[in-house]
Amino acid sequence: MMQRQRLLENALLVMKNAHAPYSGYKIGCAVMGESGKIYVGCNIENVSYGATICAEQVAMGTAIAGSEKGFLAMAIVGSGDSMPYPCGIVRQFIKEFCNDLVIFVSNNKGDVVTTNISELYPDSFDMIPKK
Repeated sequence: MMQRQRLLENALLVMKNAHAPYSGYKIGCAVMGESGKIYVGCNIENVSYGATICAEQVAMGTAIAGSEKGFLAMAIVGSGDSMPYPCGIVRQFIKEFCNDLVIFVSNNKGDVVTTNISELYPDSFDMIPKK
């Protein structure tokens, strides 16, 4: 429970730094690496929408750049009423590094759903043979 709260608090704090001038929809993400360290990211929109970077990718990318090799849990917080579940591209991005990541998703009301990447993306594209 403490892990969940720490991740949600970190995601909420970094959400304020999001660059979302086009949608107005801010997302914050915090991911805990196997080392126990927390890495954060926020969405960064671009006028050419394809160049937009999702908060989850920023957080995981920072962790990977910091030599993190695995992940334990992730929290995603959004500025809207609906739950900010990861988009399809982000789900594939997460699956590249994690087969069973716990994910806490929260909206601006403070509602929290606990899920995992296997539930969100059960039949993911995978080039690596399963053992």
